[in-house]
Amino acid sequence: MLLERHHITSFEGGDPFVHIGFGPGEIVFFQSDLGNALVDELPHGGLDRGKLTTFDMGRNPCFLFGGKRYYHGLIITWGRRFDPEKRVALQKKAVRVPKLRIGALVRAPEKLPPVFGMDKRQCFGQSEPKQRRQNGMARVDKSDYVWMDGKIVPWDKATIHVSSEAVLRAASIFEGMRAYWSDQDKELYIFKNAEHLKRLRQSAKILRLSIPFSDEELTTGFIELLRKLEFKDGVHFRPVVYFDEGEPYAWKPGDISTRVFVLAFSRPHAPSISSGMKSCVSTWRRNSDNASPSRLKAAANYHNSRLATVEAKLNGFGTPILLNDRGKVAESPGSCFMMVRDSTVITPPVTSDILESITRATLIELYRDELRVPVIEREIDRTELYIADETFFCGSGHEVQPIISVDHYPVGDGKVGPLTRKIQELYFDIAKGNVAKYRKWLTPVYGNKR
Repeated sequence: MLLERHHITSFEGGDPFVHIGFGPGEIVFFQSDLGNALVDELPHGGLDRGKLTTFDMGRNPCFLFGGKRYYHGLIITWGRRFDPEKRVALQKKAVRVPKLRIGALVRAPEKLPPVFGMDKRQCFGQSEPKQRRQNGMARVDKSDYVWMDGKIVPWDKATIHVSSEAVLRAASIFEGMRAYWSDQDKELYIFKNAEHLKRLRQSAKILRLSIPFSDEELTTGFIELLRKLEFKDGVHFRPVVYFDEGEPYAWKPGDISTRVFVLAFSRPHAPSISSGMKSCVSTWRRNSDNASPSRLKAAANYHNSRLATVEAKLNGFGTPILLNDRGKVAESPGSCFMMVRDSTVITPPVTSDILESITRATLIELYRDELRVPVIEREIDRTELYIADETFFCGSGHEVQPIISVDHYPVGDGKVGPLTRKIQELYFDIAKGNVAKYRKWLTPVYGNKR
C-alpha cells in the first residue's frame, strides 16, 4: 500500500519535514531542503490515507495526519530513515537524529517498544502530553502541575474565574523564561532569573499592578514547580501576574485582587534553530509606545502578535518581522531582531517599539566582550533586510533563531551565517553552565554542584 502524494510545507518556518507512522511504534523521518517536498511511494500501513491537515504551533506543538495527532519534542525514530533526494532507505534499524525535534506517535506511548535500551520515561519524558476529550475535541496538556498563589496544584485545579479582568480584558503581565539541562552537571539551570523578575516588576509598575510575592518567594516557587515536574531537558516556563475579580479597570489592592500562577513545559530546541527560518515583513505594524507599549510584557499586546503570526503562517512563512509606525524594523511577534552587515551586528534600539529583551542584551554583551564583534543599535530600513549578510531573531522562546530568507529574498547565501552560529553556540554553552565566567547568570534547580 502506497501513501498518496502530498505537498508538505515548512514546520515552524524551517526546512520541510514530516513524520509518518507505518506500523506499531514506527516512525518515518523525511526532510528536504526544498521549499516544498513531495512524499510518494513510502511504505505505509499504520495510518489511514489522509492529508497533512493542520499545524498547531501554540503551547502544545503538534500536527494532525489522517485524523491522528502527533507531537514533536523527542529525538528518537523507529523504523527507517529516507534520503530526501533519492527517496531510498538509508538504514533499516532505529536511528538517532541529532539536533532535531522528531515527532512521535503518542496515542498509547506505554505500549511502544523501548529504544536503545531506554525505558518509556526516558523516551517520552516526565511531562509528555496527556490527551483528554473536551466538548468533543482533543485537548492536550503538557504539564501535570501549576504553581498558583504560593502552592503547587494539579493542572485541572488551576482555574481562574470567568469574570476576572484577566479573562475579560487581558489584564495580565508575564515573563517567558528558560531553564537548560546540563548532562555534565546533572542540573537544570534557570537562565537570568533576577533579570526576568526585574522586568516583570517593571511591567507591573506600568500597569499599576501589585505583585503579592517577593522575588525570593517567586524564585522558590519556580524551583519547587520544576522539581515537582522532574524536568531533565530544556524547559520554558511562564510566571503570570493578573488582575482577578474586582471593579472594571481598578488597580488599587483594596478595589481588586491580584494573583500569580506559573506554567512550565518541556521545550527542546526547535529544528529551525539548526536549519534556519523563512521570514517575511508583516503588513501589521508593531504597537506604538503611546498606544500599547511593547516595553510592557502584557498579554494584551500579544493580540498584535497573533495577527502578524497568523498572517505569516497563512502565507507560508515562519515568524514574521514587524515594522513600527514609522516604517522602521521593530521586532518579531515574540522576539527581537538582529542582522549582520559587513561583519557588524546591527539591532534596533529599545526606542523602536520593542520589548527590552534580556536575550538581546545578553547577545550584545557577548558579541562585544567574547567574540570582539562590534554591535550598533540603530534604526533599520525594510530594504536592509534584503541585503543583510545574516539575520536572526533572539529571545527566551526563540533563543537564537537564524533567518535564511525574508520575503523570498535569500539572506546572504541562504544558509545560517557564521556570526549567527558562533553566538548561538556560545549562548547555549553559557546557558548550560559550561562557561565558568557566566555561571553567575544561572540559578540551579536541583542544587547539584559541579
